[in-house]
Amino acid sequence: MPSSPAKSLDQLAREFYENYINATGGATTGLTNTELRATPVPVGGTVSVGNFPATQPVSGTVALDAASLAALETITAIISGAIALDTATLAALETISVANFPASQAVTGTFFQAVQVTKEARSSTSVATTASITTASATVLAANTNRLGATVYNESGAILYLHLGAAASLTAYTLQVAIGGYYEVPHEFTGILTGITAAGTAVCRVVEVA
Repeated sequence: MPSSPAKSLDQLAREFYENYINATGGATTGLTNTELRATPVPVGGTVSVGNFPATQPVSGTVALDAASLAALETITAIISGAIALDTATLAALETISVANFPASQAVTGTFFQAVQVTKEARSSTSVATTASITTASATVLAANTNRLGATVYNESGAILYLHLGAAASLTAYTLQVAIGGYYEVPHEFTGILTGITAAGTAVCRVVEVA
């Protein structure tokens, strides 16, 4: 038997309404829910819904097990927050691409200084001077920020009370240098050296390397 052509929703509604009017003797009251559902009405055609946005927000937790990920070759994701993948899950992946890292990453912590000292400063020149020190505090060697080293030799005359700093005295001094004694100034010290004697004059031979 040949099939009848498909009817539109309007045609089906009109026929249903006419049949209902004929069956009820022309009653025009609305149909009840039970009456509408009493007889199935075949419906054909296409329903188009066009108001869904292109991107749907999704919230909650998305779980992918190893079996699901095994079918994927590449996962590209924009990640906000924390993501945890166990060893079994990661084993099924070949590539994970994270696209929301900024081009420049801020790094904090302790860093090396801009200029690194790779070799101690050295010098091939020296300057020799003579200082005659008496019972009044006097300068043995002036301060020099470029000093790399210095020596003081008490050649004769009296015991030298030598002080690494200003205003040497018989009670405030660094050490005593006997006649014929020799002292090497610490390499790290670049300040003034002063001296004094208890009596007489100490003749000091001073050599500075800078």
